[in-house]
Amino acid sequence: MLLIQSAADLLNLRLPDAHLQLLQHRWQHLAGVPPYDPEAEGYLVYLQSEDIDQPLTAIGLHMPLSQLGFDGICFYPDAQCYELIRIVNNSFGWTFIVPYSEAFNPERLPWLAALLAEGG
Repeated sequence: MLLIQSAADLLNLRLPDAHLQLLQHRWQHLAGVPPYDPEAEGYLVYLQSEDIDQPLTAIGLHMPLSQLGFDGICFYPDAQCYELIRIVNNSFGWTFIVPYSEAFNPERLPWLAALLAEGG
Protein backbone atom coordinates (compact mmCIF):
# COMPACT_ATOMS: atom_id res chain seq x y z
CA MET A 1 0.00 0.00 0.00
CA LEU A 2 1.30 3.43 -0.91
CA LEU A 3 -0.14 6.53 0.72
CA ILE A 4 0.34 9.64 -1.41
CA GLN A 5 0.33 12.80 0.71
CA SER A 6 2.43 15.09 -1.48
CA ALA A 7 3.88 15.33 -4.98
CA ALA A 8 7.22 14.23 -3.50
CA ASP A 9 5.65 10.87 -2.61
CA LEU A 10 5.33 10.18 -6.34
CA LEU A 11 9.07 10.47 -6.94
CA ASN A 12 11.13 7.31 -7.32
CA LEU A 13 8.17 4.92 -7.14
CA ARG A 14 8.79 1.60 -8.84
CA LEU A 15 5.48 1.09 -10.57
CA PRO A 16 4.45 0.47 -14.16
CA ASP A 17 4.61 3.72 -16.14
CA ALA A 18 0.87 3.73 -16.81
CA HIS A 19 0.12 3.38 -13.07
CA LEU A 20 2.53 6.17 -12.18
CA GLN A 21 1.06 8.46 -14.83
CA LEU A 22 -2.43 7.81 -13.48
CA LEU A 23 -1.30 8.54 -9.91
CA GLN A 24 0.34 11.79 -11.04
CA HIS A 25 -2.78 12.82 -12.94
CA ARG A 26 -5.08 12.04 -10.01
CA TRP A 27 -2.75 13.81 -7.57
CA GLN A 28 -2.83 16.98 -9.70
CA HIS A 29 -6.62 16.81 -9.71
CA LEU A 30 -6.90 16.20 -5.94
CA ALA A 31 -4.27 18.66 -4.81
CA GLY A 32 -5.53 21.49 -7.00
CA VAL A 33 -4.16 24.81 -5.83
CA PRO A 34 -1.61 24.51 -2.99
CA PRO A 35 -1.47 24.34 -0.09
CA TYR A 36 -3.11 20.93 0.03
CA ASP A 37 -3.63 19.36 3.46
CA PRO A 38 -4.21 15.62 3.07
CA GLU A 39 -5.13 15.20 6.75
CA ALA A 40 -7.99 17.65 6.27
CA GLU A 41 -8.93 16.94 2.64
CA GLY A 42 -8.15 13.28 2.03
CA TYR A 43 -5.65 10.84 0.64
CA LEU A 44 -4.66 9.18 -2.57
CA VAL A 45 -3.90 5.50 -1.92
CA TYR A 46 -2.37 2.95 -4.29
CA LEU A 47 -3.33 -0.57 -3.28
CA GLN A 48 -1.52 -3.70 -4.34
CA SER A 49 -2.90 -7.25 -4.57
CA GLU A 50 -1.80 -8.15 -1.04
CA ASP A 51 -3.80 -5.21 0.37
CA ILE A 52 -7.15 -6.16 -1.15
CA ASP A 53 -8.52 -8.49 1.53
CA GLN A 54 -6.75 -6.97 4.55
CA PRO A 55 -8.01 -4.31 6.96
CA LEU A 56 -6.51 -0.98 5.92
CA THR A 57 -5.29 -0.12 9.42
CA ALA A 58 -2.13 1.58 8.13
CA ILE A 59 -4.34 4.38 6.82
CA GLY A 60 -6.78 4.45 9.73
CA LEU A 61 -9.46 2.20 8.23
CA HIS A 62 -10.05 -0.95 10.22
CA MET A 63 -11.86 -2.94 7.56
CA PRO A 64 -11.00 -4.31 4.14
CA LEU A 65 -11.81 -2.50 0.94
CA SER A 66 -14.86 -4.69 0.32
CA GLN A 67 -16.59 -3.36 3.45
CA LEU A 68 -16.01 0.36 2.95
CA GLY A 69 -18.73 1.37 0.53
CA PHE A 70 -17.90 3.80 -2.26
CA ASP A 71 -19.36 6.91 -3.81
CA GLY A 72 -17.77 6.42 -7.20
CA ILE A 73 -15.79 4.05 -9.38
CA CYS A 74 -13.97 4.38 -12.66
CA PHE A 75 -11.85 1.98 -14.71
CA TYR A 76 -8.92 3.40 -16.67
CA PRO A 77 -8.28 0.96 -19.55
CA ASP A 78 -4.92 2.47 -20.53
CA ALA A 79 -3.56 1.99 -17.02
CA GLN A 80 -5.60 -1.14 -16.27
CA CYS A 81 -6.52 0.39 -12.89
CA TYR A 82 -9.68 1.08 -10.97
CA GLU A 83 -10.29 4.30 -9.09
CA LEU A 84 -12.62 3.97 -6.12
CA ILE A 85 -13.77 7.07 -4.27
CA ARG A 86 -15.10 7.18 -0.73
CA ILE A 87 -16.30 10.55 0.53
CA VAL A 88 -16.46 10.80 4.31
CA ASN A 89 -17.83 14.33 4.59
CA ASN A 90 -17.92 17.57 2.59
CA SER A 91 -14.19 18.09 2.88
CA PHE A 92 -12.54 14.67 3.33
CA GLY A 93 -12.35 11.60 1.17
CA TRP A 94 -10.23 8.69 0.03
CA THR A 95 -9.24 7.98 -3.55
CA PHE A 96 -8.02 4.43 -4.07
CA ILE A 97 -6.14 3.39 -7.19
CA VAL A 98 -6.15 -0.39 -7.56
CA PRO A 99 -4.59 -2.24 -10.52
CA TYR A 100 -6.63 -4.89 -12.26
CA SER A 101 -5.19 -8.25 -11.24
CA GLU A 102 -6.09 -11.86 -10.59
CA ALA A 103 -6.91 -10.78 -7.01
CA PHE A 104 -8.80 -7.60 -7.93
CA ASN A 105 -11.28 -7.99 -10.75
CA PRO A 106 -15.06 -8.12 -11.05
CA GLU A 107 -15.05 -11.82 -11.93
CA ARG A 108 -13.52 -12.66 -8.52
CA LEU A 109 -15.16 -9.96 -6.40
CA PRO A 110 -18.97 -9.77 -6.53
CA TRP A 111 -19.00 -6.46 -4.61
CA LEU A 112 -16.78 -4.89 -7.30
CA ALA A 113 -18.98 -6.25 -10.08
CA ALA A 114 -22.06 -4.80 -8.33
CA LEU A 115 -20.40 -1.42 -7.87
CA LEU A 116 -19.43 -1.31 -11.54
CA ALA A 117 -22.95 -2.33 -12.58
CA GLU A 118 -24.57 0.44 -10.58
CA GLY A 119 -22.06 2.98 -11.87
CA GLY A 120 -20.58 3.62 -8.43
